Amino acid sequence: MILSNVNVYMNYIHRQGRIVHLRSKDTLIALNGLTSNISVCLNNPLTLNDDEYFVISVTSFTCPMSFYSLDSNNNVVYVTESDEDGGNPQTKHSFTIGTGNYNIRDLSTLLQTALNTNTNYSIVYTVSYNKNTNKITISTTTENKKAVFDFTQNYTVRAIFGLTNNTHTMTTTTALTSDSVCNINNHDVIYIRSNLVSGFSIDSSNNMCNTDILQKVELRSGMNEYIFLYNSSTSIIYQSAISNIELKLTDEDGNLINLNGCHWTISLLVNYIKREELYDSKKRVEDIQQQEEKQQFIELLQGINDKLTK
Repeated sequence: MILSNVNVYMNYIHRQGRIVHLRSKDTLIALNGLTSNISVCLNNPLTLNDDEYFVISVTSFTCPMSFYSLDSNNNVVYVTESDEDGGNPQTKHSFTIGTGNYNIRDLSTLLQTALNTNTNYSIVYTVSYNKNTNKITISTTTENKKAVFDFTQNYTVRAIFGLTNNTHTMTTTTALTSDSVCNINNHDVIYIRSNLVSGFSIDSSNNMCNTDILQKVELRSGMNEYIFLYNSSTSIIYQSAISNIELKLTDEDGNLINLNGCHWTISLLVNYIKREELYDSKKRVEDIQQQEEKQQFIELLQGINDKLTK
């Protein structure tokens, strides 16, 4: 159960818990070597009485914004080249463009260079950026040529260049222009995921199914600045003990964030709540909501009656 306000159930905590301060550099880094995927074992596991649940919240989070706007999660181009009249179709091929932080004009130049370097059909591409519309245009003057870009695949550059999840066609006679707008901000939020809340939150990117998201962190910082937590949520944990804590930092699509070797810190507040107090407080919230809905209905009927009697 995820609660949007840390203080909602504070009045029902009957036994003080523990604050767990973690630094990624002190923990076990996952096999992939990314500092955004960590695990730690508690020397003294936290345990519950039979009539309790854990209440856990993120009270502090500090992380360098050291990841790139263009990385391995969004730097692939898939393209099939042929004659404009459909003749001599070539096999679809893919290539990547270099990772790093760029402005949109540099990215446009980077894409143009990559297209011209990796063409299998001697097409000379031009990529231009329009600052007024915030869109790019891909074109060619090479005679009788056609390129079909497939942006339905994973890890493509489509979002950065304002291209939607579809196939897009460029020909000698018809240029390809972004059907959305360019967005060089690779991430809008970071998700802190944990084994502690597996199955107790719901995410639309996971087909509205249960996920392991513990906390969503809004990104309000610029590149090479620090990310801080502005709003905290609380989770009710339905397990009898906490002996191991696994944490991951991911983007909106569940991909691990690559911090390029930099480290981050987090503080977790673990408290205890009695089960009957949890259900009592939940019932009180439901009763209040029902009373509010009843009052709104009465006011609606009164308004209708006033209009009819005028």
